[in-house]
Amino acid sequence: APAEDWPKFIHDLNNSAHSGETGISSSNVQTLKTKWTFSIGYEFSASPAIATVNGTSMVFLGAWNGNFYALNAVTGKKIWSFTVDLVPPCKTNSCRIASSAAVDTANNLVFFGAENAYLYALNATTGALVWKQQLGDPHNGAEISSSPTFFNGMVFVGLASHNNAPCVIGLVNAYNELNGNPVWSLPTIDQSTCPSGTCLGGAVSSSLAIDSTNGVVYAGTGGPGANCTPPTQNATLYPDAVLALNASTGTLLNYY
Repeated sequence: APAEDWPKFIHDLNNSAHSGETGISSSNVQTLKTKWTFSIGYEFSASPAIATVNGTSMVFLGAWNGNFYALNAVTGKKIWSFTVDLVPPCKTNSCRIASSAAVDTANNLVFFGAENAYLYALNATTGALVWKQQLGDPHNGAEISSSPTFFNGMVFVGLASHNNAPCVIGLVNAYNELNGNPVWSLPTIDQSTCPSGTCLGGAVSSSLAIDSTNGVVYAGTGGPGANCTPPTQNATLYPDAVLALNASTGTLLNYY
């Protein structure tokens, strides 16, 4: 990607947060001024992604009104917008998009998740829906706040709980990047370590990092079921952990 592009959360597969941009430094940062603003009257909490699509520098980000926007990075003018499925708990003008976008310029696709537990793949140029997959039931608290990433023909994303009220079992899922077909899914709770019944928790709201050399996906998991509302039993594995997964198969390689 061009040095000034920032096509996904934390910049790259390794989540390095390091850009090749050299135009801004400690010597001139105090001279920066507002070039444009884009206001819709609703909160933005996702980090924007910036990518050059068909020669146009574009900013991609979602808002809490359930709309995902593509803006001209130079002028701030809206190029297109897309409204997510307004299924409960979403309603008109209210559906949190806290997932930061990932833009694959080679395939002209942009990926993001939403409060309705859908992962979306849109045409980056036009905003047309290419495919969508729902990772869980939002009625039962499923939400995607994880920022997706893509590697080796697949897109990866985590499933979290909506404010832990109620909780779901966390997931790390992989889909075919072009058509959305499921490739693998790993639950983050090992039920064999649950004292009794079904344990919940282990939400994956973190953004996945990828070791492209060794084909490993890393995911961080949230707290166990005692943190849920209402609380449930705690499984020993794998809440409050970092997981290392085989990117091709989803096999758990190790955890900490």
